[in-house]
Amino acid sequence: MEQELFNPQSSSVSSSRILYTPSTFARTSLFHLQEVGSLQAIHPHTSTRTDLVSFLCFVVLSGEGELSYEGQNYQLKSGDCVFIDCRKAYSHSTSDNLWSLQWCHFYAPSLPAVYEKYKERGGDRYSIHRIISHLQI
Repeated sequence: MEQELFNPQSSSVSSSRILYTPSTFARTSLFHLQEVGSLQAIHPHTSTRTDLVSFLCFVVLSGEGELSYEGQNYQLKSGDCVFIDCRKAYSHSTSDNLWSLQWCHFYAPSLPAVYEKYKERGGDRYSIHRIISHLQI
């Protein structure tokens, strides 16, 4: 099923993505984009990955699902945004309330250290709804 997610004719998702292949210099020296895309689930599905030299940021545009990462399960809903290190195993799955996502994979040689600092400072998945409610007085 995993390969099915990348097939535009998939019965589980409708997706669009753009892949970017950086130069050797960019790959070894700079922050660089690897892939961007969007996905609309057509049927419930799970996507599982591990050992990708990449970081992932995705936002749930609509619907609901779950992220499993570092021994934790996170219930996600519209407005939730996720930032994870894809070198570690993770999976995400849509619920029966089928979700729509937009994502971006990126990397930089310095990003693992940046991500560790993010976690040290309490970094976790963030809900746009939660951030907005904290800004309102």
